[in-house]
Amino acid sequence: MSSNIYEREEVRQMFNEAGITVTDWARENGFRRADVYAVLNGRLKGSRGVGHKIFIALGLKAEPSEDNLIRRTIAGKSESSFEQEEKR
Repeated sequence: MSSNIYEREEVRQMFNEAGITVTDWARENGFRRADVYAVLNGRLKGSRGVGHKIFIALGLKAEPSEDNLIRRTIAGKSESSFEQEEKR
């Protein structure tokens, strides 16, 4: 993805120019249509979770750098580590 950060209205315009629906984009990128619309309409802020992932995928927010301490810590845990913690 490019390093440009866009505004919501710019992203909406890009959908129009490309002739792609939000529904199709959401499906192709593994997101729920309602969540993408919530981001575009300002109801999801993109601080964490699905909203955060959608913000990054749409170019509304930069992806955290590889040297981000929190990201490194979480990426270093295996799935089984998370599963073990949930069982506690």
